[in-house]
Amino acid sequence: MGCSVTKTKVNENLKTNTTDKFESYLITQSLVQTPPVPIKKQYSIEKNPIIQRRRLKSQQKTRTTSVIDKQDCSV
Repeated sequence: MGCSVTKTKVNENLKTNTTDKFESYLITQSLVQTPPVPIKKQYSIEKNPIIQRRRLKSQQKTRTTSVIDKQDCSV
């Protein structure tokens, strides 16, 4: 008797886990097709000011380290 009770509880838990709210949301979202984004609203990565700023900072970082290294070697 004890085993059958635990088995039914496990089965109930499995059923509740498979029908998760988040999972069902993902399934419904994948079925719904979004309309294509118009070309005017698509921004290229290169033109994004945030990414441009990051690239500049990274370039400056590499340049400064190389200059410091050269000075250390000369001394």
